[in-house]
Amino acid sequence: MMEWMNRCWKHLGFALLILPLVGFEAPIPDKSSGKQVTTAISLNAWRKLDTKGQACSSCHSPDGLELAVYNFSDSDILRRAQNHLPDADAEQILVQIHELRKAFHIEAELDPMKDRPLQPGGEVLDGATPMVRDKRFSENLRDQLPTLFGPPIRSLDEAAKARDEVLGINLTQLKIGIPFNRLSEDVAHGSEHASIATWISDVKLERDVPHELEDVYIADPSAKNYQAIESFLTNPDNRPSSPAQAIGLNKKRSLLYFQHVMRMKLTGKKLDIQPARLNPMWDLGERARLDGHLSMDRLGLPDDVAAKKKAGPSYFDQLHDLRLPWYWLGWMFDPSLERISGLGESIRGDYFSRYLTTDGPYPMHSAFMITRKIVEESFVPSAWTVQVPQHLKIYYSTFTDDNGFNTMLPTDPEHRQLFENFAKNSFRMNLYLELAELKKTNTIYQRPMLIQQIRRMKVVFTDPEDQALADQVLSAIAKGKDGARMGKGT
Repeated sequence: MMEWMNRCWKHLGFALLILPLVGFEAPIPDKSSGKQVTTAISLNAWRKLDTKGQACSSCHSPDGLELAVYNFSDSDILRRAQNHLPDADAEQILVQIHELRKAFHIEAELDPMKDRPLQPGGEVLDGATPMVRDKRFSENLRDQLPTLFGPPIRSLDEAAKARDEVLGINLTQLKIGIPFNRLSEDVAHGSEHASIATWISDVKLERDVPHELEDVYIADPSAKNYQAIESFLTNPDNRPSSPAQAIGLNKKRSLLYFQHVMRMKLTGKKLDIQPARLNPMWDLGERARLDGHLSMDRLGLPDDVAAKKKAGPSYFDQLHDLRLPWYWLGWMFDPSLERISGLGESIRGDYFSRYLTTDGPYPMHSAFMITRKIVEESFVPSAWTVQVPQHLKIYYSTFTDDNGFNTMLPTDPEHRQLFENFAKNSFRMNLYLELAELKKTNTIYQRPMLIQQIRRMKVVFTDPEDQALADQVLSAIAKGKDGARMGKGT
């Protein structure tokens, strides 16, 4: 138990400086600015403890705004509130949600089944299967990355152009084929909805956020007041005592961020905060990976909650649905993965790449993710965290292996052509960029790994000109001097 707790909190001291969601275009109710918001709404029932010592506020946001922006039916809200509170208090919860909608001028609530929180671009790409959606992703990406999807890259200028196109993509607006989790699932709408793959925690955290902190935030949802709640949740005194508590903490922090995004949009204010310290979205994906071998009982869920979840999909499927979406969401905020906690395999993107295959397959998503990761950590100064000079770090993770592509190749001819064009140009781009760097510095970092990566490219390449390019880089590497060891994640 202590081992995973220590691993979870090992890197708590590192600040997570991730991209703010400025310009985020998820569908939200009424986005007009300048409206006066009245927040003098009674939260007595929202904060009332049930017989198990938990309140609605224990697992939800400070005032329930995330419920108000979604079109949950009155009957669903009442029924779920009545599971915890007397009828009169449940009625008050319903009144509270309606009052919030009035206060924030919410005129058209989101669809709980279709509108998924922070889904990039606001919606999932169409398609009945991962591979169909992956093809749609390829087609969508082609228009934004013409150099990588075009003819073979044959110069440094073309390589630099491809790199800049990749860095120019706003990940929060790039539609993908991976469905993010819904805000909430409800077994009353079918056993397939009895799942832990949601944004709402299934357990009460061992220490509730003090109401004083919530009151100050509701009255003035500033970055400072948001951070006060975040600091309480990430205080080492609140470290989780079980896997379920760890999952619950990451959900609570992720939900806090989501409702703040919505709150800023509804009031016409600029998003002014970035999730701090550990990336809770990424860590939720990590928890799904680490705890996938546990039974629900060993996870630490309360007996009544575990019984409800057992009525749904298999526990494996629930963790499957919880894993990849949160990895992508966490990566979306930290594309270099240089600031996440965890093992070197996680920082290098090994697990993420693997699950883009096994939990999909999403071959084009995998190719784009690892390409963006490489250029992000290699060329964005703020993404670099290692105490050696920033340099090109070519590492394609498990996207490739000694036999070539370590992913399920598309069977659709057009899809496969798009995938192979992109992947090979990604290799060419980085080979030219590596040549340019070696010419300038003559310094090699992680020589064995770099040589391995280029040899794996040679397995994929069929064009003699590509083979010659790879051999040219290998020759330059042989003449270079070794730089300092990098540490962390290498």
